[in-house]
Amino acid sequence: MASIIYYCKDIDYIQQSIDDLLDNTFESLIDEIIICLDSIEINENEEVLINIPTTKFKCSIIKSSNIGRSRAWSEAVNITKSDDLVFVGGPTKFSTHWLENLLSKVNDNNIVSPIIHTLDTDLWSMTDIRHEKFGWRWDLQLYSKPMHDDNRAITVSSYCFAIKKNRLLECGGFDVGMVHGCGEDIELSYRNIALGGECLIVKDSIVGSAATREPNSESTKNLSRIVNIWFTEYMRDFILPEGDTDCGKINDLVTATNKRVKSNTEILNEYQPELFGIKDLRKIIKDRSLAIISPGASMDYIDKSMIYRHELIIGIDYMGMLCDCDFVVSDTTEIITELTTKYSVDKMILPTMIANISTGRYELAKSLYPKANVFELGNREGMVINNSNPPFINANNISLTILHMALYFEPNVIYLYGYDNSLLYDKSHIMTSRYYGDGKILPNIESTHNKYKYDEFLIDQLKTIAIKSKIPVIRINHL
Repeated sequence: MASIIYYCKDIDYIQQSIDDLLDNTFESLIDEIIICLDSIEINENEEVLINIPTTKFKCSIIKSSNIGRSRAWSEAVNITKSDDLVFVGGPTKFSTHWLENLLSKVNDNNIVSPIIHTLDTDLWSMTDIRHEKFGWRWDLQLYSKPMHDDNRAITVSSYCFAIKKNRLLECGGFDVGMVHGCGEDIELSYRNIALGGECLIVKDSIVGSAATREPNSESTKNLSRIVNIWFTEYMRDFILPEGDTDCGKINDLVTATNKRVKSNTEILNEYQPELFGIKDLRKIIKDRSLAIISPGASMDYIDKSMIYRHELIIGIDYMGMLCDCDFVVSDTTEIITELTTKYSVDKMILPTMIANISTGRYELAKSLYPKANVFELGNREGMVINNSNPPFINANNISLTILHMALYFEPNVIYLYGYDNSLLYDKSHIMTSRYYGDGKILPNIESTHNKYKYDEFLIDQLKTIAIKSKIPVIRINHL
């Protein structure tokens, strides 16, 4: 039996969430429900009525005034009576069997989380947008990662997760020094891993969540705490938003770091090796002239001497075979195999998951090419490009991905070759080289034009970032 601890900042969706919980959960699995109502709009003496049509378990309400999830959940933990604790972070819809499947994977050494779908609160239904598991970058913002065959994650999300009470207390509980905002899920998850535990995603447990993570400016202190406590040797690598960087008293949590059994390098190399590869490349490329060559039709007319005048060259796919490049990029094993005949693996820049043409599956790049530089792609659906930090754009066009990455590297200028997104006299936008089928003609139809219009739209978004970053981006021989 579990204690369900539900955090909310308003009362609009409490009843719907509780009704949905009871409709899709065996009551025999629930020991109690504790609602943490953390709202500045609710008077401490104001009565909040929640209809619980059962007498089999107790429902309690703890009121607070914008103290944040960490402190609110910590207060709730103090009164829980179950060994299994399930934390829910806002308006939530639950699938059938979500709880028993989640609890079946909880042990004395882990934190487990369901698959998270975005919840449409107007229709009270789960959307197709799903988050299989989460990761984070040097800016400590959560993003969705594909799970594939690995259900381990570097962090669970405060949307929903479960942990044994003894394990939570053994790890030191929630960081009550955190203010409202975000970061408590990242800190607790990382602490659990550092102390020898795991964070797992349970595939057959699904919930829909409409919880929101507050803006970066509200969370600077929380993120600063995480860095100052757990990542002292990497403090210069983190990209934190401007704001209050006073992380407050951290003595108790620093004591917890003395119990760690896994180092930062060990954890990050195991869960997110792309952090290091991209960081090292940035040191090499920063403040230098960078050329990126893409297999557009205009490459048939460009003199290679123009390309070789730049300090560094990144070749995309077979362009690495046609030109001498400093680094080469691809996302398929077929092309990578060809590139390895010319380049050492440490010159390759690969997404963490690459397509294996022969098997029709995606595989971990690091498992096939341990010495390659790897990076993470963002979600293909609904990705907003508003800065140059990874994860990078995923638009089924690796040339756009590498332009986004190049902005992160901060060269003093970027030259784009072969970035052609329009038809000219029905000519293909694939080179006439044998590597590209001798210039296959693309049909001059609406779908082709729509694809190029979308690619140009994304390039314009990336140019906006370039302008803000004061990095000139120059396209050469664009048709």
